[in-house]
Amino acid sequence: MSLITLTTDYGPAAPHSGLLKGQLYQSVPAETRLCDLSHAIEPGYLHQAAFLLRHSFPAFPPGSIHLVAVNECCASERWLAAQWEGHYFLLPDNGLLPMLSEQAALPAVHRIDPPAAPGLFPARTVLAPAAVHLARGGKLSLLGPAESDYRQGALLRPSADPQQGFIKGSVMDIDHYGNLITNIPRSLFQRMGHERPFAIELPRRQTLHRLHQQYHEASEGSILALFNSLDLLEIALKDPHSRRYNGAHSMLGIAIGDTLRLVFQ
Repeated sequence: MSLITLTTDYGPAAPHSGLLKGQLYQSVPAETRLCDLSHAIEPGYLHQAAFLLRHSFPAFPPGSIHLVAVNECCASERWLAAQWEGHYFLLPDNGLLPMLSEQAALPAVHRIDPPAAPGLFPARTVLAPAAVHLARGGKLSLLGPAESDYRQGALLRPSADPQQGFIKGSVMDIDHYGNLITNIPRSLFQRMGHERPFAIELPRRQTLHRLHQQYHEASEGSILALFNSLDLLEIALKDPHSRRYNGAHSMLGIAIGDTLRLVFQ
C-alpha cells in the first residue's frame, strides 16, 4: 500500500486541492491512501513549508510519497523528485528541497521530465503523474535524469550569542489558535541558559520572564511561553476562545517570519 501526502499553499477554500486529489485517485492503485498535511501554507513561504515537512514526514511509514506544491510555478520551471531517509519528495525546484535536510547534498535527486506542457497547474500536470508512477512501484530514476544543480534555499535557524547572552529566533508557524511557534529548541535554551533568569522580548511592551509547563497554568487572558510537544518555544494566549481573536498572533501583532529575542540575565 502506498501513501501520498499533500502540502500546498492553495488555501482551505480553493478548488485546486480537490482537483489534485481527484487527479491522483483516478490513477493510483486502489489501496493508495492520500493524506493532507496542509493546504494553509502562506503563499510561497518556503520556510513554513520546510518547517511543516521536517517535523511531519518522519512520522509516516518508509516509502511514503510527499507531494509539495508551494510556489509551484517557480522561475526555474523545473520540478524535482528526491529520495531521502526512505521517503520520496516531489516538489518544484525553488530552493525548498535543501531546506528539508541537514545534508549539503542529497544522494538521490532527479529532474522530472514533464509528460506534457506544465501549464499553470504543475502539481496536476507534473507532480501528480510522478506520484502515480512511484505509487505503482516505478523507479525514481525513470522520472528523469539525475540532478545535482538544483536551487539552494537556507533554512531559518536561531542564532545564539553566548557572550552577549541572548538567543534570536523566528516565528515559523502560527497554529489554528493563533499561537506562535518559533524555531528555538529547548536544547538551545538549556545550553545557553544554565538556569539563569531570562526575558523574552515581545512587541507592545510585553516581556515574559517564566516558562509554563501547561497552558492552563497561566491566568486567563495572559500571554505565556512554553516548550510545546515539538520541544520548540511557543508563545500563546491563555483564553478558551483565543481562536476567535487569533490569539497571540493578533494580540502581539507578530506574523510568520518575524523575529524575537530571548535574553539571559
